[in-house]
Amino acid sequence: MKFGFRVPSLKKRISARTSWKRVVRHSMGVKAPRGMGMLTNPKRALYNKVYRKTTFGIEDIARVGKKNTRQSKPAFTEPVVQISASSPVLDKHFQLSENIPLLYKKREEEGLEKTIEACKQQIDLALQAKAEFLKEYPWQPLPSHRGYEQFAIILDKQGRFDEAINICEQAKAEGWAGDWDKRIERYKVK
Repeated sequence: MKFGFRVPSLKKRISARTSWKRVVRHSMGVKAPRGMGMLTNPKRALYNKVYRKTTFGIEDIARVGKKNTRQSKPAFTEPVVQISASSPVLDKHFQLSENIPLLYKKREEEGLEKTIEACKQQIDLALQAKAEFLKEYPWQPLPSHRGYEQFAIILDKQGRFDEAINICEQAKAEGWAGDWDKRIERYKVK
């Protein structure tokens, strides 16, 4: 295993990008997604990971001080609170699922009321959303319910444990996925 500086080779760089194997893989679309090397060839993937951590090259030196150029999801986006009344129930449910964590992150600036309101809206839609889920995806269990989870967390932080237990029991009775029993026990201990 090599440690330290990698000696650059222009010939190897060019041949790696112009090999016929690479052209065939890319043109046929048979290339595995990024990060799947551990499944396709674990020995090589492990070797390459260690090699990249123990060596550095000219590109690494040039990259010092620059931000990561890979695209990633934005850290925070504005929640879309407006949901039309004519939207399908599942669209409302999923939009509220996206809005609740975004609103909760902004609780310091805008207060907790908007998050609580969004949680209550999603809880009010829970039975209709459950019926739509079971109609559209009868072979799958119900997913987790962000409104119930976040509202229970808020009630817990406010010290309103009886209300948090009631919310968890309601979510469990409706069949939403989650660690409701653990939450209920935790709230009972508090």
